[in-house]
Amino acid sequence: MDIPGGKLRDKGTPVDNLSKYDGTREEIIYLSHAGGLKGNRFLFATRQALIKMVPGEEFETNNRTVAATRLVDDDMVICALPYGGQTDVVLQTSSGVFLRFATDEIPVMKKNARGVRGIKLSPGESLEAVYLLGDEPVIQYKEKEVHLNRLKIGKRDGKGSKVRL
Repeated sequence: MDIPGGKLRDKGTPVDNLSKYDGTREEIIYLSHAGGLKGNRFLFATRQALIKMVPGEEFETNNRTVAATRLVDDDMVICALPYGGQTDVVLQTSSGVFLRFATDEIPVMKKNARGVRGIKLSPGESLEAVYLLGDEPVIQYKEKEVHLNRLKIGKRDGKGSKVRL
């Protein structure tokens, strides 16, 4: 009810003014109407390769902002993706290691849980990107095309494989 209505070409009101979201410190924000949360799941992944699925009903609250996950001091959320029934997920590390596994291996947890390890990281390595395999299984990595659906299927918490470029 606090969100003002407007016309199609209106500039609108910054999200910072409507809620406790601070755009100078926080980078990920997911806005949805209440109907968009119910019955859906969201995939969360952190820089330290902790992943989890969270039911959308966990975020139905009267508070203006909701902490989506619990983090340790030097960790941060790198993605929060709506899960649309895809069968495979691909994790990419900062050193170019990719791991593909079934989304069934990702447990459904509460929003206050930290998650489970998605890929084993080497020292100094971090999770860089998460891809849900869907219509576009081709990405650009270091100016080369990587076909995600051609990656060998492994298990969650595996080491992954470095792609040849």
